[in-house]
Order: sequence, then structure tokens, then C-alpha cells
Amino acid sequence: MDLSGEASSRLHVQSMAYQHEPLNLSRAQIRLLRLFPPRGSTVTAQVAHFDFDEASPEYGPAYEAISYTWGEDVDGRTIQIAGRHLPVGDNLYRLLNILQHGGGGWLWIDQICIDQANPKERNHQVRMMHQIFTRALGVIAWLGDTADNSDIAMQCIADADDPNGYRAFPLLKATQAALVALVLRPYWSRLWILQEVIAAKTVQLMRGQKTVDWTYFETFFDFHHRFCVNYAPAFRNAHTIVRARSETEPRTLFTLLLRFTDRGCKDMRDKVYGLIGLVPYDVDLAIDYEKPIETVLFDVLRAIHGDPYHDHAFENFSYVSGLFYNLIEIALHLRRKLGVFSIEEEDLVKEILRKADPALLGEAGKLTQMEPESPVEFICERILRSSWIWDMQGDIETGGDRNRSETLPYDPTALIPALPRTDEPAQRRS
Repeated sequence: MDLSGEASSRLHVQSMAYQHEPLNLSRAQIRLLRLFPPRGSTVTAQVAHFDFDEASPEYGPAYEAISYTWGEDVDGRTIQIAGRHLPVGDNLYRLLNILQHGGGGWLWIDQICIDQANPKERNHQVRMMHQIFTRALGVIAWLGDTADNSDIAMQCIADADDPNGYRAFPLLKATQAALVALVLRPYWSRLWILQEVIAAKTVQLMRGQKTVDWTYFETFFDFHHRFCVNYAPAFRNAHTIVRARSETEPRTLFTLLLRFTDRGCKDMRDKVYGLIGLVPYDVDLAIDYEKPIETVLFDVLRAIHGDPYHDHAFENFSYVSGLFYNLIEIALHLRRKLGVFSIEEEDLVKEILRKADPALLGEAGKLTQMEPESPVEFICERILRSSWIWDMQGDIETGGDRNRSETLPYDPTALIPALPRTDEPAQRRS
């Protein structure tokens, strides 16, 4: 069979592509990468499998984990592993090009150490992500190449802990501009870095070939507080990470989702999966990249509804059940942040009421006692004024058999006293 030159070239490239050897997904197993010294213009490396179980003969060596952004160009460069080519992003390639001149220690890098084409492996490795960064000797936070006077900014951060008092001097205009440019780098808005930095034993900020210990960055915020406040919008993302790394208050899935789902990630499911590792207890939520985003939304709402550790967030509610109110609030919030616009807000609330504890339906009725000031109250009142509530009577506790004579554990019509039954949207009270 004759092949054109273009097709032949494509087959040759495919035959030279690096293929990951499968991990044993029944074990806590990871890949690690080790860079070889520079060989011409090609970055070359070794990849090996290791176990996390200390009793295993394949227990892994010490390693560092890399925290970075993939960037827009996610496969424009290649490195060589076992004589074959693996595509990597341009931002990562620039870091590897620097690190290959180092000591050749083992590294964990998600784009290389996870087979991104294998969703089952991605599920397995993302479940281990917090453990991977916790066990690392340290984390290198790669901010990118030198640009926008970043050397000046990095030196200013390093000098923040200078015992000779350099930190007391006002920041020069050029230094201020360099610092603002540094904290506006895309790295700081990325969702995954929350887990990567918070879980780390130590963190080294790296920009170009210059590194600064994370503790100096924390000190910088303390001693240049006024400057950071003056440029608060620019420093917001970076300062949030600094504060979160030092926080001791207990985290719940509910509070993490409210605080951090505005951060960036390429896969919208990571707005949930990227935060699970920060919850300090087991969450009944499976990581599954083969599920559509709509299913992930209902999975996380079910997990929040069954979470016994977040009741403290609801103590200040008097007229409304905090559990119900906050479940609907987080549902509407996640619908926006996950981009699940295929489900209307009202339909989303109805689905929650169908699948949640029937007692929540009674709590929904309490919302009609309040002035409808929030989206939660408006939506619940529209639902409770409509015929949908009567339709539910035959569906809950009767298995959909409306001819059953058993008495329901509540009276749906009693949920909306003094409110007329209508299928029209409720009007705002004057």
C-alpha cells in the first residue's frame, strides 16, 4: 500500500510517541520523572513507577512536586523519554529546560506523570493528589520566565526578611510595578494551586532561574501591608493563597466551594475535584472524569446534603432551616460557576427537593414567611405557589402511585398557608 509523504510522516511521528505504561490502579502507585543532564537541544528524562506504601519493595524515593500552569499551548513542545517523544506545554518545557541543569532529583509533574488520555487513571491520581503533594520533600511553584522586571520583584520579596531593615524603606515605583506584574501572573488565579501549596511541607517560588522561599512571601505581606492594600485587586489571589496556607480553621466542602470556585481551571469538573483534597475528612463524592458536568453538580449537592460536619455554618438562621437554605444557595452558586446552564434554576431546585429528605420540603415552606430578598427565596416561593407542590404529593413516599391511601408524613398544602395556588410567578412583596 502506498502512502503519501504526509501520511507516512504522521505514522512515523505516532510510532515515535511515548506511551505510558499502565499504573496498577488497585494500589497507591505513582510515576516519577528524573531529568538527565542537557544533551544538545532536547530535554531528556526517565519515568518510573513507585508505590506509596512504605512496606512495599517498590516504595518510592524522595521527590519534589511541581506546581505550575499548563497555559494555552499545552502540547506545543516535546521532551524525550526512553527514546520517544512526549508532548508538553510551553510553560512546563521552559521550567524543565532550567531544571535539567540541576541535581537530577525525582520530580512529580501532573502533565507527565499522569496518563492524561486515560480517564480511569486520572480519577485514581486526582484522588491521591493531596497525598502526593503532602509527601513531597517540597513544592516548586513555577511562576514562569523572567519578564516585567520580575528579578526586581523576587529580590524585594527575598529582602522582606532582611534583618538590616531594607524592608522599612518605601518601595520604588519600578519595584511596585514589578510586584504587581508578578502577582497578576496566571499562576495565582489557578484553582489547583490551592491544594498544591496548602498541602506542601515547604514551597519555593521560582521565576526564571531565581527562587525565593515561601516564608519570605508571607513576611512581605506583613511588612508591606499598606502597599498590598493600595493594590488590593491585584494582590487578592496571591494573598488568598498565603492566608489559606496558614489557616487553622476547619474546612468543609460547603465553605471551600463557596470561596474558591471562581478560580480558573480548564476542566469545569475540577472546580469540585480540585477542592476535595482540602477537606480534612472523607467526603462521599467519587472523582469520575467520565461523568458529565450536570451529574457532577448533583453528586456534590448530594455530598453536601449528607455532610455531618458543616452544620456550624447554619447556626445563625432563625426563620429558615439553614440546611435547606444553604443547600439551595450552593446549588445556584455551583450552577453559575460550573456553567451548568442546561438546567434552569427553578428545575434545579425542584430536582433537589425530589431527591433530598422529604422533610426539606417542609423547610422550603418556611421561606414564604420571609421577605423574598434573595434568589433562593424568590425561586422557592415561585415553586411553592405553583401546582408543582401538589404534583409532588403523589411522588414522595408513594413511589409515584397517587392512588395509595397511606398518609404522607407531612401535608404539602400546609406548607404554604395564606398563599393562593397559582402557576404564575410570585410577585415581590411591597
